[in-house]
Amino acid sequence: MNGRRWARRVARVTGSAALAFGLAAGVVATAGPASAAVTPPARGCCHLLTQSAAAGWGYNYAGELGNGTSGQDEIVSPNWTAVSGMSSGVVQVSAGQESGLVLTSGGSVWVTGYNLGNGTNNSSDVPVQVPSLTGVMQVSAGYSENVALRSDGTVWTWGGNGNGELGNGTDTSSNTPVQVTGLTGVTQIAAGADFVLALRSDGTVWSWGDNASGQLGIGTTNDSWVPVQVTGLSRVTAIAAGTEDSMAVATKGYVNMLSAVYAWGANEHGQIGDGTYRERPVPVQVNGVGTSVAGIAAGRDFSMVLGSGGTLWDWGVNQLGQLGDGTTNGAVVPEQVQGSGSGITQISAGDQHVLALRSDGTVLAWGDNFVGELGNGTNDPGTANPTPVQVGGLGSVTEVSAGWFFSLAVHQVPFLQLQVSRTGTAR
Repeated sequence: MNGRRWARRVARVTGSAALAFGLAAGVVATAGPASAAVTPPARGCCHLLTQSAAAGWGYNYAGELGNGTSGQDEIVSPNWTAVSGMSSGVVQVSAGQESGLVLTSGGSVWVTGYNLGNGTNNSSDVPVQVPSLTGVMQVSAGYSENVALRSDGTVWTWGGNGNGELGNGTDTSSNTPVQVTGLTGVTQIAAGADFVLALRSDGTVWSWGDNASGQLGIGTTNDSWVPVQVTGLSRVTAIAAGTEDSMAVATKGYVNMLSAVYAWGANEHGQIGDGTYRERPVPVQVNGVGTSVAGIAAGRDFSMVLGSGGTLWDWGVNQLGQLGDGTTNGAVVPEQVQGSGSGITQISAGDQHVLALRSDGTVLAWGDNFVGELGNGTNDPGTANPTPVQVGGLGSVTEVSAGWFFSLAVHQVPFLQLQVSRTGTAR
């Protein structure tokens, strides 16, 4: 992280709280975590239902946790409550630098913290809908930019634009979404620190924005204000953007469809995984991570690969235990830290901490816990946490997202819905 970003962190990491939103208006939420047992209501009164909601914990300077507070001391465990206005359940969350994105099943996008996308430069500690976005199928929050992928394959961005990260051919910031120039047929997006990756349906990867370390993968270190194709990649199935480095998964062979992992960009801590500290402005293949890949994640100067059986490999910087191997020793080549059968089904890498979703709906976390981003009821400023701990009070989780200094999750929340008679009266 450069000096400007580090100074911003020191100045602003002052507290945290908990995100709580996502229930439809007009319902009564049960109290307690989603995993708590609930007694069925009497017949003729109500229906016991569930709906996906968002929860969060950690840093909350700008209100990015969305629970109606900001700038307070950290709340170090997940929390949630009902917030009206969202008529659909939550299907995805994305934690960025100082904003949280929430995508509903209806295709609308809601934002907390900064970069609201509603035409103002305000921040909000409750979710605000981006009014001009509909039909969205994926969201990704970066350092200064927010990104949305619509179902028609177009990409829309808003926020800061000092390095061309909005991809519209200018370096002018925008507080409303603008369409990325000349890019269609997109199936995945990944926002990093002032740069963005996009995967197209033809298996090619495109990038734009900051390129000081070669993270755009085009063979130079020149920024680009419009999408450019990443060199030498085809048949790509997944992408991930870190702080100043990028990753992709591609299929190799036409019979067994084995997976290959590629990385490029900054490498001062060995985060490319090729055994060197040499910056890589074009993709290089990462060896030693297996050939059946279920997921990839890139944090600040470290990288991760999840195998289809739950095996986890990672490499790069490790001074706060972000590799989760029980040590603080860095690695320049992949090391296995979880074996097959671990139950891990999704990984997400933040600034210096990691979230791992397990098949039973629980969440593990490790690494930095400066403002409670591990969600285990503690905060440990400057202390390494190299061994996974379970995030408290969460069950039935379906997705996790690790941001710069906070964490988000989608989980199933039970609630009671009143039965309404044909005359319109509740009974």
